[in-house]
Amino acid sequence: MNHLSQTMDKLSNHWRKRAVVNNGGDPSFNIPLEADKEDFLPELLPFFNTPQWRAAPAQMKRDVLSYAWVLYNHKTVYVESELITPVCEDLLKGRYPISCAFKTQEIIAQAMVDEAVHTQMSINAANAILTLRDLPSPEYHRFFMTSRRDHLLSQHADARAKRLVALGIACASETLVTDYLDKIATADTIQPLCRQVTAAHANDELAHSSVFTIILENVIHSLSEEEKELVVRSIFESVAMFANKELDVWRSVLKQLNFPDYEAMLAASSDEPDTAVYVNGVSNLLERTGLTSYREAVAA
Repeated sequence: MNHLSQTMDKLSNHWRKRAVVNNGGDPSFNIPLEADKEDFLPELLPFFNTPQWRAAPAQMKRDVLSYAWVLYNHKTVYVESELITPVCEDLLKGRYPISCAFKTQEIIAQAMVDEAVHTQMSINAANAILTLRDLPSPEYHRFFMTSRRDHLLSQHADARAKRLVALGIACASETLVTDYLDKIATADTIQPLCRQVTAAHANDELAHSSVFTIILENVIHSLSEEEKELVVRSIFESVAMFANKELDVWRSVLKQLNFPDYEAMLAASSDEPDTAVYVNGVSNLLERTGLTSYREAVAA
């Protein structure tokens, strides 16, 4: 376990130097808005390649891209508050079988500070764009991601099993999100606010990937073979959750906008989850935690 202790020390020391909260905090307060720049990458829209999107009026497209930025940030808030924070709280309260308890609490407490800052950034950045574009808040029920997580947890009556499923989802979410963030953070064609807020988020999440990987590596030593399979299964479930295109949410927002032929546009969009961007992240997580051998058992 010396490896775990040393790695946690490095992560904690690194946090003091690189975390957004320790380097000026939320950047959204200090970035001027540029009304002529788009607010999101069009190619990340699930209906980008449809004829209805290509034929839509330019202003309608701009409004959709603004809402895409807002939805991305709202989804971030749900990830932080519903997927990550409950697991962090259970780790702080000793509800997982871990060694190096004090050091685990330290790095998790630091991660929770980051998550609170990310929530603040997301809310500020989303509302800034709604204000700039004079748009009302988007109307939608809830994201597939959170509904699916609730469903997965409901399949288990045992509290320990629920916590292991939640841990797998949290570890996957903190590992998988970085590739998606990088696409936005490096796009110089979009609003500087959107780009720089995402870059700040990506900076923290890159470290969180290591934090939650070491947490998972810590926990699995105390798990049975069946429990390890349960964790790996929840990690793979997370890929589909994050890759889901949230077409039901988009249906509500496009209806709110009176977007022309939006039903036909959604029908022309593939609802198959685009999992390719997450494959490397899952493979790396399983390899670093010694869980690669469980991949075939879960897929069977």
